[in-house]
Order: sequence, then structure tokens, then C-alpha cells
Amino acid sequence: MRVLQLTWEFPPRIIGGISPHVYDLSRALVRKKAEVNVITCNFPGAREYENIDGVHVHRFETYAAGDSFLGWVLRMQKNMENKASDVVNSDGGVDVIHAHDWVAGVAGIALKHLFRKPFIATIHSTEHGRRAGLHNDFQRSIHEIESWLCMESWRLITCSHFMKEHVSWCFGLPEDKIDVAPNGVDVTKWQFPFDYWEARNRFASGNEKIILFVGRMVIEKGLDLVIRALPIVLNHGIPAKIVAVGEGPEKGNYQRLAWDIGVGPKVHFTGHIDNGTLRTLYRVADVAVFPSRYEPFGIVALEAMAARLPVVVSDVGGLAEIVDHKGTGLKVPPNNPGAIAHAVERIIRDEGFRKWIVENAYEKCLWNYNWDRIAEQTLSIYSKVFHEWDAGDWKPK
Repeated sequence: MRVLQLTWEFPPRIIGGISPHVYDLSRALVRKKAEVNVITCNFPGAREYENIDGVHVHRFETYAAGDSFLGWVLRMQKNMENKASDVVNSDGGVDVIHAHDWVAGVAGIALKHLFRKPFIATIHSTEHGRRAGLHNDFQRSIHEIESWLCMESWRLITCSHFMKEHVSWCFGLPEDKIDVAPNGVDVTKWQFPFDYWEARNRFASGNEKIILFVGRMVIEKGLDLVIRALPIVLNHGIPAKIVAVGEGPEKGNYQRLAWDIGVGPKVHFTGHIDNGTLRTLYRVADVAVFPSRYEPFGIVALEAMAARLPVVVSDVGGLAEIVDHKGTGLKVPPNNPGAIAHAVERIIRDEGFRKWIVENAYEKCLWNYNWDRIAEQTLSIYSKVFHEWDAGDWKPK
């Protein structure tokens, strides 16, 4: 199977969850004997072409963003289309085209019609979900592109059953057009030697419990809820500190909130950190909290589980599917700092319970979220689409 993947982010360009998803999926597909070409944006210091574990990565010039993000995306996708056309026209060509989200979707639609190839899209999230509705013309424009992408795709893939239902509802699609193939996690990334106390002392004093948050500083990720839970934890006699990893437009508001409610010195904002430091932080923290208000999947929860770090998550979206309450972690109602504080306390105080959920979560990562297994699921979707296309008369002219 010859596969063309379109994505605007791919390592070393990491904006969100799409970059690691495509990186791990494409390498797993190669291990399953697929031929994979990835078309993605350029990045300072990254080569125009490189072979990464058998994946052919092609980068193209995106030019400056300008004043309009939407305008930049549409111009960028024209360059993506041109770069991808060279691959499709090469010896062997491609069997299926696979775009990841709307930021690569217009290029995928163009390639579909230019070459009459079967076209698949993964919808990682929607503008309606991210914004809790559509409130201005910019958001409605993105929604219309997403709708167009869904209609043009032969089949759609989502990373959770929650997203399958959401996409079906949001765009008026039959659910039987949508397949579910989850994100995965490579547990070996957290198996490395390190100096525990040296690493821990970089973020907290010896007796402080580290409450870890990893995510974009945006309202839907819910860092404000963790900050509001912290005074409750402290008042119950647990010395604790939040370590918040990430950047985003709400960062300044969250910093002010911490000081306003009296826990400013107990919240450490790291900004972006390198992968090695982040993985070490997963290993030394005491509990991870991901209280999203909207979450299509929740890859950070899987990463914590793979690192044997106990998790507290809000009972929403993909997080609700990843975590089994009291089995592989604790789930709390959304928008509830008190419930977050109670869950954090239980994990910190009950060592037996902590060990129980940590081991169960690790086993779930090994079996349910194994990239080789996910690659097999994805290849079966490709195969189904390719054979339906091959049996029809919609072919290159």
C-alpha cells in the first residue's frame, strides 16, 4: 500500500497533537510494509527531504504568515498541493491520500480531483468543539472548510468514539462513514536512566508533591480549574506545587489567577520544554491532572499512563474513554475544582490505590494503544477504501 500523508506539522515542527500522531503512525505503517510519503511544512534547520525510519518526509516552503492565519493556511496548502503532486507523479505514485485536519484538507481535496485518487481525512478536532460553538465569521469559515473536507472524503477517521459522534452531529454525516482509530503511545520513550532527585529538585523542593499539567494555555484545557483546586489541597495539609507545561493565549490570565487566590509561588509555569525534560518530568511528578472542558482524545493522559504517573481527568470526550474510573485513573465532573482536589488527595495519600491504577494504566497502554495495532486498523481502512475505488469507474482520465 502506497500512502500519501498530508500534515502541516511534523517533527521538529510541533504545534499540537497532530505532529506526534503522524510521526508515530507513519513509522508504524512502514513497519507493516506500507510505503509512506509525508508532505509537511518547512522548519528552520530541517531538511527539505529526509528518510525517517523508512518514512519519506518532504518539506516545502510556506513563506511568512502575514496578517491573516486563514489566508496563510490557504496559500500554504497550495504549496503543499504542488509538493505532493511531484510525489503522486513519480514512479509508483500513491494508492490513497490521507489528510490530517482542515489545515491540510484543501490540498487533499485538490489532489483527489487532480489525480482521481481515493481520499481519506482524519478529523482530530473541530472548530465548533474548540470554541464551544461558532461565534464569528473566522470560526464559521473554518467550520465550512471542515464541512467541505468531510463531504469530499471517501471515509473519515476519528481518534475516539466521542469524536465520531461529534463529527457526525456537527456535519450531518452518517456514522457509518466514520471509522475510529485511536492515538497510540510508545511506552519505551519513558524507559531511560536519570537522576531522580536532581530532576525533581529542578521543579519543586524535597517535600512538595508535584501536580503536573501539560497542555496549551487555552480555556478548553482547564488549567484554571487545577489552580483553583490547589488551595483546597494545601489547606488539607498536603504540601503541593503545580508544574504547568505549555504556552498559549491564556497564560497571563492563569498567572494572575494564581497570585489573586494566594498560590502564586506554588504554580510554576515552565513554558515550552524539550521532550527529554518533559518525559523526565512525567517520571518525577506525583500526579497528572487534565481537566479539559473539551477533549477530542487526550494524548497527554496516555503519555502520563505510559510513564506510570497516576492521572486525574475530567469525564469528557476522549479522556472519558481512555481512563477507567478507579481502574486506570480517576475521573471527575467537568468544571469542578473541589472534585479535582479530592481526587489528587486520594492518589497522594493512598499508596496502594496509586500503585493499582498505575499498573493497570500501563497495561492498557501496552494493549489498547499500541501503534502497531493502530497501524493495522488504519491499513484495513485504507484497503477498504482502495478496493471500493478500484471496483468503481472513477479513475484517472
